[in-house]
Amino acid sequence: MKIQLIKNEKGDVLKTKDNQELKNFTFEAGDEFIPKFNKIGTKIKKVNVKGKVITINNYTLLCKVRNSNKETILNGDSDEIFVSLTPAQFNSINKKLIDGIEINQKVFSAYNYEIIDEDTKEKSVYVGIGFKSEFKKAKSFEDFEVNEFEDKE
Repeated sequence: MKIQLIKNEKGDVLKTKDNQELKNFTFEAGDEFIPKFNKIGTKIKKVNVKGKVITINNYTLLCKVRNSNKETILNGDSDEIFVSLTPAQFNSINKKLIDGIEINQKVFSAYNYEIIDEDTKEKSVYVGIGFKSEFKKAKSFEDFEVNEFEDKE
């Protein structure tokens, strides 16, 4: 989990009413998480930059997170934290919600993936998220054999 302190324009760390430092949490490869709700927090802001109005979308997900060492990530005393999502991470989770999947019933994991720019041939590494693979025991021949009493009915 990548944790950054939130600062104002002057570089001062912002704090809550309870004098706790504000932090921005983002996923790193190896993180595992379970969303609290079947919903993604969305905040849309219009900002004027050099005379042009730009729309900025912020996506957050309330979840329980543990890192690759299986240590739970805390924010103060709480094990539920708001994690900032990239647009690609938002799209990945939102597609699952649209498909009717209850994301709060699944374990997700974060992983690295590379994209190569076709023009410059430069590699960029991004953090993707997806369901953590479930371990299912392979069936045996005995699982397929029919009990002789069941076969006669």
